[in-house]
Amino acid sequence: MLDSKRILIIEDDEDYKRLLGAVLARSPEAFDVKTARSLAEGLALLKAFHPEIVLMDLDLPDSTGYETFLRVQAQAHEVPLIMLTALDDDSTAVQSVKDGAQDYLVKSHIQPKVIPRLINMALHRVKRGAERNGTGAGKPGHVIGFIGSKGGVGTSTTAVNVAAALAQSGSDTVVIELHSGAGTLSLYAKSEPAGGLKALLEKPADTITALDLEHHLVEAVRGVRLLCPGSSVIQTPIGVKHAHAIISAAKRVVPYVVLDLPARIDEGVAAALKLCDCLALVIDREPSSVHCGAAALQQIESVISPNVGFGRIVIDRTVLDTPLPLEDMQHLLNVQPVVFVPHAASAIARSHWVRTPLMLLHPDELFKLAHLELAQRLLALSARSTTLGDHREWPANGNAGRSAVLEPTRAQRR
Repeated sequence: MLDSKRILIIEDDEDYKRLLGAVLARSPEAFDVKTARSLAEGLALLKAFHPEIVLMDLDLPDSTGYETFLRVQAQAHEVPLIMLTALDDDSTAVQSVKDGAQDYLVKSHIQPKVIPRLINMALHRVKRGAERNGTGAGKPGHVIGFIGSKGGVGTSTTAVNVAAALAQSGSDTVVIELHSGAGTLSLYAKSEPAGGLKALLEKPADTITALDLEHHLVEAVRGVRLLCPGSSVIQTPIGVKHAHAIISAAKRVVPYVVLDLPARIDEGVAAALKLCDCLALVIDREPSSVHCGAAALQQIESVISPNVGFGRIVIDRTVLDTPLPLEDMQHLLNVQPVVFVPHAASAIARSHWVRTPLMLLHPDELFKLAHLELAQRLLALSARSTTLGDHREWPANGNAGRSAVLEPTRAQRR
């Protein structure tokens, strides 16, 4: 059985489970099959058995419908899923395929010889996709969050320029402006969105698919697409379910999702923070911004789990003669200063005019170098956060989430 394919079947109908087992046993290929009759048993076997593919019924004793798919998908990660469904419930299976399942089978229409073929086709598609992308099969994207200490500190500008840096390195990125009003991201859009964020919020959260999301994305530059409110006014706060559905859909579309979050931490923003692999707090070097940043950190750390890495970003955009000393910032924030982005207000205004992130317009300037370095450091935090999240381990000093990302230069220490 060394070369056998590990198959997990989650099905409560004993007759159908025996049928599937018999079909796979008669196949000329070697299949190592484990079965579960409930969602709880299936999730336990996902951890213990490490299947290469899962065949699963959507209606189980302890879970029904689309919720069953979501719960298995959340734990299965890159493992391909094939839905098993009754004839009168294939719409839910179709929805699951839209959201990442490999395929579905209507039980009453299955021909036994089709099952091994379907399994092999699904495994082949996943392997081919992994080879094409150079990543793990179906691996969900990393989420990098940006939140400002208050409005006007350059959060959106930082987010879109980091996204451009990621795109230059070959990683497609979606930037989501999770705001209820018009913001800065639409200034970079090459065309008007087909409804944008507002259209997705008008759909029931549990029906939002990756295809729905892609329909409402607009291109900024090659490799960077945007989801923004545009000129639309969103009347109600973005709720927990919609925030989760939209970000989860984006993770299935691209390797990296960049969130442009408002400074106000409501329930929707809290839900988004929990999905971040790493987070950057954007602060100006002036007292009110730093005090707001200290309060924001307390709020953030009250809602996230300890596996989220932190990048603390200090955006030096002020034109003050005497910006707040770094020692005072460190004392107020209880963290060391992190990344300094050069003041470039006039150049940023020009970048809005030509709808192009500034780092792509002036390739040799410090502004670009700062964002390239920032992107690299955030990716390192993101990878570390994922590892920590898997193993729930922290360094002995307990300060992994509070470490500095990039030290300022000597000239910036004034």
